[in-house]
Amino acid sequence: MKDKKKKLAMLWVNGLNLDWTLFYNNAPRPRRVSLPTYPFAQERYWKAESSTKPVAAIAKEAAQKLHPFIDRNTSDFVAQKYTTTLTGNEFFLVDHVIHHQKVLPGVAYIEMGRAAGELAAKRKIHKIKQIVWARPIIVGTSRDMEIVLTPLDHEIEFKVCTYEQEQQVIHAQGKLEVHPDMDTERNIEQSHEIFDIESCLERCSDRIEHTDFYESNASADVYQYGPTFRPIKALYYNESEAISRIELPVEREGNFDAFTLHPSLLEGCLQTIVGLLQGRDTSPFMPFSIDEVEVIRPFPKQCYVYATRTDQDSNKTGASKFNLNLYDPQGRIVAFIRNYSIRTITTTLETGPSTSDKLETLYYHNSWEKATLELHPGNISGPLLIFTDSEQARDAFKSDFPIILVKPGEAFKDGLNDNYVINPERQDDYRKLLSDLKQKDRLPSQIVHMWSHHSSSYELDVVMNEGIYSLFYLTKSLTEVAPYEKVKLLLIYNEESTIASALSEAISGFAKTVRLEYPKLAYKIVRLQSEAVLTEHIAAAEFAAEDGDEIRYTEEGRFVKRLKEGNFEQETTDKPMPFRNNGVYLITGGMGGIGLVLAKHLASTTQARLALIGRSSLDDEKQTLLEELESLGSEVLYIQADMFVREEVESALAQIRARFQALHGIIHCAGVLDDKLIVNKSYEEMKAVLAPKVNGTIWLDEASKEESLDFFILFSSVSHLGNVGQSDYAYANSFLNSFAEYRENLQIRNKRSGKTISINWPYWEEGGVRNAIK
Repeated sequence: MKDKKKKLAMLWVNGLNLDWTLFYNNAPRPRRVSLPTYPFAQERYWKAESSTKPVAAIAKEAAQKLHPFIDRNTSDFVAQKYTTTLTGNEFFLVDHVIHHQKVLPGVAYIEMGRAAGELAAKRKIHKIKQIVWARPIIVGTSRDMEIVLTPLDHEIEFKVCTYEQEQQVIHAQGKLEVHPDMDTERNIEQSHEIFDIESCLERCSDRIEHTDFYESNASADVYQYGPTFRPIKALYYNESEAISRIELPVEREGNFDAFTLHPSLLEGCLQTIVGLLQGRDTSPFMPFSIDEVEVIRPFPKQCYVYATRTDQDSNKTGASKFNLNLYDPQGRIVAFIRNYSIRTITTTLETGPSTSDKLETLYYHNSWEKATLELHPGNISGPLLIFTDSEQARDAFKSDFPIILVKPGEAFKDGLNDNYVINPERQDDYRKLLSDLKQKDRLPSQIVHMWSHHSSSYELDVVMNEGIYSLFYLTKSLTEVAPYEKVKLLLIYNEESTIASALSEAISGFAKTVRLEYPKLAYKIVRLQSEAVLTEHIAAAEFAAEDGDEIRYTEEGRFVKRLKEGNFEQETTDKPMPFRNNGVYLITGGMGGIGLVLAKHLASTTQARLALIGRSSLDDEKQTLLEELESLGSEVLYIQADMFVREEVESALAQIRARFQALHGIIHCAGVLDDKLIVNKSYEEMKAVLAPKVNGTIWLDEASKEESLDFFILFSSVSHLGNVGQSDYAYANSFLNSFAEYRENLQIRNKRSGKTISINWPYWEEGGVRNAIK
């Protein structure tokens, strides 16, 4: 019977229809089951698919793509996003090789952002603005990239990112502006004069032909470009201007209509600046930023590109900016590219073990830039909610809409005459407040929060409960009670040289994260140095203004905080390091990733005497690490202490004095991460993240204020600029920045010793908070 079954099985496999019921006669038939029998098992039982796909399958896949740069929509409740899998076989990678590595072209990000914006908004994108290329995407093996969109009031923000070791890496970002209506579009097209191409060609007496342009020895060593990215047919230039004639390569004729900003032609635009670099700096370069790309009409297959410098008198070689105009053969404007900035490639592009790529380090610092705004009372457009303990401050506002006062107190009191009292420490009071306003059809579209306005006294718990925790509870309640409402909030406070002021300023990090997690909520931090500025006068103007989210008013006027690039390496050249030989240094988080890296460096270079503070007890693994440090020539003291507990911090400092009889510097790099969206985060979880960086910093400073320190260094993070899931961590790191300024002012007045510095680190290649946790 066994042999017969085998023969029947072979016949069935070859296509013979069998009546299986004949096997069983009157016996019960077996039950059909699925394979694998356990539905979540990972084993696969089907025949392996062929590794090579037929041409028809490849064509079908291409047809199913949303755009040549966008494979699929992978949006979820958290974010609007699109995903593309790069294999390395795409034409824009095969033809774009730099230092023998396939690099996603900078122009691809622009078209990618535009296409994603149009797919999501269902409207044409008119401008792509504030484009910044942070780091290239290098494709060795197949990898995914995401285009993440965030709707703002009148724009759409886009980011192109990948993931390395579960961490998001942003490669480029920018903003999108939707197309104006048809009448405006016609006016834009007709408002520009015809460009005289022939006159420009006559002025540009120097010329580079196609072959010389792409096959010169200097460029061939760096750029190994295929036909797609060789669109320049001829380049003409003089001292102050350049013009190129570019054409779509014949190899790209087949997919021309699939693009709006075709990468071949857009690359030709950016390459045109080579004419302006002749005789100045011919070093290889890469795109760094573009202020704006404005599209006027569709790209033709043949164009002229006119380029000028925006900084004609600049002799800088590290960075340059250019304006580029794209014209059709008749001289009609096609597109503007404004303030295109480049950066010299100083070294070859490199990739790490997970295809991560390394660029030169960029240094930024905060800068307050004057930004005048016309102030006017009134013009509050809807119910206004004011958090203040002063009825006089509320009454100063004038509006045709309800103005609702919220005062801090012990228990919730409903809004008789639009006056509410809530307990700042109870989230349920915030829910009751908003629910009551919603029931009365008085939900605010604008909020002024001034509980921190006059917090000059120093009571840490009170200041935080009426500051950051109040904003935390309010945000959670807004997302629950009014998830679809657009709300603008101003946090207004008097700027003073106090810890209370530093705690208020730090809310900027939280506010930036709120905007990323909940784009309908727009928070702005406004600090007042001048008593002449009246809150009721600036509120309406600040609600309308969109030029920044950190504002300062002084006697000199209104200022907006910006990030400004600085030449840190040049400023610190030839300056001695602040570390002494055999100096005594305290490192908090000393057994974590970053702390241990620093400890090893100091032990090996200065034979420093080190005091390492950690939360956990000394085990065998830590003992081994301490012995390793001592083998480098260091004397090491490990102290178990919780930075949140003031007495434990004071005890740790006392132990250091007893052991070493000195303390020369403090490096505070203790930190905790607990990533969750604000709506999912609890007070206890937030407090645990804030404790080491907020409380710990304050206790460290107070316990060491009599010490003759050389420095007090705080390890902050770029997360203070806002990061999804890290609202508390962003606040904590913003506080370190604010506290550094506060303590430095004390040092200037001889109330502290040692320079105070807050360093906003990106992720460390080795060590770091996440690696320490892992």
